[in-house]
Amino acid sequence: MGGDAAAVAKLETFFTQLNATRYAPYDWSGNEPGEWAPWLFDYLGAPAQTQRVVRATADTEYADAPVDEPGNDDLGAIASWCVWAAVGLFPVTPGAADLALASPLFPTVSIVLPDGRRLDLRAPGAAASRPYVHALTVTGVSRPATRPTGCSTPTAPRPSADSWDRPWLPASVIKSGGTLTYTLSGTPDPAWASSAASSPPSFGGGAIPAVGYSFPSGTTAIAAGQPTAVQLGVVPAVLTATSVDWQASPLPSGLQLTPSSGSLDLASSGAAGTCSAASAVDPITESLTLTAASAGSYTLRIVMHTSGGQPLPPVDLVVQASAG
Repeated sequence: MGGDAAAVAKLETFFTQLNATRYAPYDWSGNEPGEWAPWLFDYLGAPAQTQRVVRATADTEYADAPVDEPGNDDLGAIASWCVWAAVGLFPVTPGAADLALASPLFPTVSIVLPDGRRLDLRAPGAAASRPYVHALTVTGVSRPATRPTGCSTPTAPRPSADSWDRPWLPASVIKSGGTLTYTLSGTPDPAWASSAASSPPSFGGGAIPAVGYSFPSGTTAIAAGQPTAVQLGVVPAVLTATSVDWQASPLPSGLQLTPSSGSLDLASSGAAGTCSAASAVDPITESLTLTAASAGSYTLRIVMHTSGGQPLPPVDLVVQASAG
């Protein structure tokens, strides 16, 4: 995505239209797979944008009346999103109970937990036009031990009875309960909970270290007998350095690729052990020459693996060769 700032810019463009339906490259808030998208700003150092988009969606796509919802409710999925939005909490990651934060719509919200404990949200002056968090204090919840990707040692959990500088709550709050007290405003506060150390955890276990691609991608048209340049690239998916070996395997009869194998080295995106390590890394590319001996349709597959032998997704390119 090019780093946090670039991802935020793309998301801001994405949310210039709300519930734009399946045929537009914008938000489709009436479709269940898009429910988590407004909360992604919390992960990118821009929680005020989560607060803005969540409230805007709730205000414009839902009505305090027995009228249509923005999409197919499908066993309560869309209606439940509205409840989460009104409370200002959302479980973004499937299988994890961490809760991303927006802001409560109501001055007081009390959630009774299964063991009788309570999660109380207090937001004096809360209103539809006041979605922005300027301050938050939390009592009864242990501050989570987390670190942004690239940091060396997480801080130990400690009870928090003072200012809360993170746009999320740990899963432990479901058992412990607690009290959240908000100071809300009609204007954003870009400083609140926007540091890299404040972001919710991302779960990278089992992640592949890199992803390959070609340019053009998918399908390309060439003239038979005419050498054509294509780009093979690799973009890192983690912050550690790695080397990717690739090979055309097998080359279809009648198709020539020069070179037909090679290696691409990806550098680390930051110094180990520093909390400022997470930054965008440019893809590594190599120019290849593709030639078809005769007209026809070919499928070129590039097989990739790390220097340590870990397989990576292959890159497939359909080549349509016309008579020269």
